[in-house]
Amino acid sequence: MSNRHLGSIVVLITVTAGLFSGLCAAATTKSDAPLKVYVPYDELKDVFEAEDQGVFLSYKEFQRLWRAAQGKPAGASSAPFEYLLSTARFNGTVADELGLLQLELTVDILTDDWVDVPIGLGGVAISGVRFVEPADAKPSPLLRVVNGRYILTTRGKGRYVLAVDFVSRLETKPGLNVLGFKLPSAAITTLELVIPEENMKVDVKPMLAATTTQIDVDGTKSTKLQAFLGSAKNVNLSWKPSTQTAAELEAVVVCRQSQHIDIAEALITYDIKLNYSIHRGGVDAFAVRLPSGFRVTQVTGANISKWDVKAVDVATPGDGGQTLLVTLFSAARNSYSLRVRMERFLQEADAVVPLQPVVTEGVLRRSGLVGITHSRRRIVQLKDLKNLARVDTGRLPKEIANRAGVTAYRFITSDYGATISIETAKPRVSVNQRWMLGADTDKLYLQAKINYRIERTGVFLLEMDFPAPWKISQVGPGGIV
Repeated sequence: MSNRHLGSIVVLITVTAGLFSGLCAAATTKSDAPLKVYVPYDELKDVFEAEDQGVFLSYKEFQRLWRAAQGKPAGASSAPFEYLLSTARFNGTVADELGLLQLELTVDILTDDWVDVPIGLGGVAISGVRFVEPADAKPSPLLRVVNGRYILTTRGKGRYVLAVDFVSRLETKPGLNVLGFKLPSAAITTLELVIPEENMKVDVKPMLAATTTQIDVDGTKSTKLQAFLGSAKNVNLSWKPSTQTAAELEAVVVCRQSQHIDIAEALITYDIKLNYSIHRGGVDAFAVRLPSGFRVTQVTGANISKWDVKAVDVATPGDGGQTLLVTLFSAARNSYSLRVRMERFLQEADAVVPLQPVVTEGVLRRSGLVGITHSRRRIVQLKDLKNLARVDTGRLPKEIANRAGVTAYRFITSDYGATISIETAKPRVSVNQRWMLGADTDKLYLQAKINYRIERTGVFLLEMDFPAPWKISQVGPGGIV
């Protein structure tokens, strides 16, 4: 019995081993066997709809489908163009009076025939040309010149990256260098150029965007230009040193003023706009001498750190009144605009206000306009004019020039002045009367219609004298107090 059990075990092991060896042999010889089987078959739809399930193919089947997908679809026509220029990247440096540059041009050839591709670069000397990608491209790139432009002649479908080394001579002028060459018609064109001088101001035409940075190249301070070029046939670069101003030289400042004096019934508003033109350096503080009798209510301008008003010493020549001091966070350059608003209460029915000059200190030249407006309840006259010339009101800002009763004056020196005479406007009344006399058996009566025309200002009281013995029996219209 022991032998029979042993034989059964041996037979079972032998059969099992043979079965596995047969399966392995079948898997080795039959390459089309599926790698994954889904069971049961009637639930196959539910299996494929699960997000983490998929279809598994043999590599041979994948290769067949891939080759079929890469072929030209049925019914597709040939490409409408023979080539496409996608990107053109220029990179180079300036040495002596030459620009040493390299062009990397990406070209897509869409036909198997010979193709002529214009790459620009007319007027330059080419020192080398090669295909960067693919490195083993055949045939080698051929260049020829047609109508002042280089033409690449090649054949074979595919994407090529062409590298062209070329040299262009600079056009030198006193303090200015100019570099120019022709561009290929690529969708995107970029340029990087290193100029072995620092603080260069570079102008690029055409340009979509550009920036310059200061770098160090082998111990030489240089300027690096990076630019996106616009769509054009040519590019022109020009650069010159940025102008530096000696620190010890004082700034030259010219100021033009625009003043507006508005006289209301009980308030005088004085608005001053100071437009500074700053040459040779910068200015970080301004001082303005203002008329006395006015209170500064507002000072506005860019970059103001603080402002303060100080009374002028009585020993100072002239009636300076008060001085406005404005300090900036950082020095203003080229131009600066400062606005000042002042006010003065007007309680008197009639007043005389001196027009004192607004003096911008530390200024080489000063000039300006003075516009005067007033309410209908005030009559204003300018008397005792000194260095003031009356001008057309059209020279004033539009919002002031369009106001009724405006007057304008111009000054070209700080030594100007006048007297502003202010009176309360009195009403101007004109009357149109119609009277009718009637007679009754025992009395006489009068009826009248009186039309008043009131100008300048309003009235609260109307008076009329009647001879005796007439008595007023009725007055209209209604609403009379």
